[in-house]
Amino acid sequence: MIAFLAISAFAADPATPASTPAATPAKPATTAPATPAAAPTVASLDTNKDGKVSKTEADANKDLAAQFTALDVNKDGSLDATEFSKFKPAAAPAATPAPSTPPATPAH
Repeated sequence: MIAFLAISAFAADPATPASTPAATPAKPATTAPATPAAAPTVASLDTNKDGKVSKTEADANKDLAAQFTALDVNKDGSLDATEFSKFKPAAAPAATPAPSTPPATPAH
């Protein structure tokens, strides 16, 4: 009977939870900073692997397509590595902050 009381007393002790798993603290959520998309390269756009970017291949990138005629200095219809190196992709738009709420004015 004494052993039964001792076991009952131990099981009822709130300082020692019987079957509750140890609580692990939650890790704070981390957000990776946004990274801009990688700038295109001749290799990434040159689908036929001829070492140049044709107008058709350039159309896969709207910024390059818009600048293609100006970049094609020798007017051969394609951009070689030298011509392509002058390409300036448009900067990614800056994040716009949320509009602030003006402070409430007390009613008079």
